[in-house]
Amino acid sequence: MSATKTPAGTDGRPADGPARPVRPRRRWRRAWRRHRLGVLGIVMASFVALSAIFGPIIVDFDPNEQVLTDRLLPPGTEGEAGYHLLGTDNLGRDVLARVLAGARASLGVVLAALILGAAIGVTLGAIAGFYSGWRDNLIMRVVDAQLALPTIIAALFIAAVLGTGYWNTALTLGVTSWPAYARLMRAEVLRIREEDYIDASIGLGAPDRNLIRRHVFPNLVSSLCVVASLELGRTVLTESSLSYLGFGMQPPDASWGSMIRDGQAYIFEAPWLATVPGVYIMLTVLGMNLLGDWLRDVLDPHHE
Repeated sequence: MSATKTPAGTDGRPADGPARPVRPRRRWRRAWRRHRLGVLGIVMASFVALSAIFGPIIVDFDPNEQVLTDRLLPPGTEGEAGYHLLGTDNLGRDVLARVLAGARASLGVVLAALILGAAIGVTLGAIAGFYSGWRDNLIMRVVDAQLALPTIIAALFIAAVLGTGYWNTALTLGVTSWPAYARLMRAEVLRIREEDYIDASIGLGAPDRNLIRRHVFPNLVSSLCVVASLELGRTVLTESSLSYLGFGMQPPDASWGSMIRDGQAYIFEAPWLATVPGVYIMLTVLGMNLLGDWLRDVLDPHHE
């Protein structure tokens, strides 16, 4: 009597059969375990965002109110106007109130710039990748020309033309950030353009506008989320640099860059004036970079 061999799998299938596709929920759990620094990035970004949103509730001080009798008080000091957790500046203004007001101003400008830059970059990148030809050459040569310049140099030039202020700073940052979106979106559209369902839709006579709106743009969302999270940190640095150089938010409005500039003169006498906004900038940039790396692991199943 011959013995019957039992298949290796418990359900009768060979053990070396094709692997099952990774489910989205399992992919999220695996990325969470593999990239635990992403949790730290989420905590950092959430802390900065929540402190900016609920700043007026946390602190009762007016960020622009000057109390000269309380000037340069160290952190944790009770002054004439009240208790100053992070001290006061050279004009007696509460540092915590100003850094939270600066968070609202800086993040508001950066978010407006991200929306503008993403709108321009995604649109032009989709056109360049979908149509190719002279459109692609023209758009990508403009991208190459702008990327050849350091971002801060281009931002300073545009700010000198447009002027300073909230919306002009947002416009400056948006105009300098769109090439990063355009280059990535073009590469993604070129990949999507080669898919069989796109060729089938073209063969059936689907208009280009419908193809881009229904098939191309929805497939760009994951890549857009990753690049936007990484660009947010870079844009925060650029906005802080502009404000530090006097081309961003103007006094008396608080901004992280301008706070560092004002505190530079008191770096030995009152180091907290420049340290506190610097720490907020570090938390924002590092948190968004870690969050971007984590999103890339989650949204790109082929990334290692």
